[in-house]
Amino acid sequence: MKHQAHTLTAGNVHLLPVLHEQLECAQLVIEAFTRLKPRAIAVELPRSLQEPLTRAVRRLPQVSGVRYRNARGEPVYFLVEPTEPLFEAVRLGLEHGVPVHFVDLDLDDYPEHHDRLPDAYAMLRIGHRAFFEACAESPSLSHASPEDLRREAAMAARLTALSSGEGPLLFVCGMAHAR
Repeated sequence: MKHQAHTLTAGNVHLLPVLHEQLECAQLVIEAFTRLKPRAIAVELPRSLQEPLTRAVRRLPQVSGVRYRNARGEPVYFLVEPTEPLFEAVRLGLEHGVPVHFVDLDLDDYPEHHDRLPDAYAMLRIGHRAFFEACAESPSLSHASPEDLRREAAMAARLTALSSGEGPLLFVCGMAHAR
């Protein structure tokens, strides 16, 4: 099926690679959740922000902003909106009583990334799997910074700990971290 959410599977972990802030990918989260019926959900969001972000997700579809200060005292903002696939995953977990785990590191010095990728609408034409495979080959996603490597190692360790239970664990993360 062309429009089916494509997950990468390792044991009982089903990784759903998404583009952030894209409605098409939020729809993929719904499809994957419905198909897999996961016992738990993990998302690429910092554990340190689980409580305020979860509170904001409970207010969806109303858009909210979460503000906190980093170690240097600078304000950092998260916009919590229904088009973000990570927040859709959290919302589904809350709505269906499925435990949600925030598994990312909270890094103060994480550099901003501007990946050059095709418009997410293309997924509707070629399918999620073909879209992901094309993006995975993109030079924009092939370079991982030292901060990315730290984040990915931490997420992998947390996913390994969460994967010990029975049943599928759905992990939703950006395409840049999927491989």
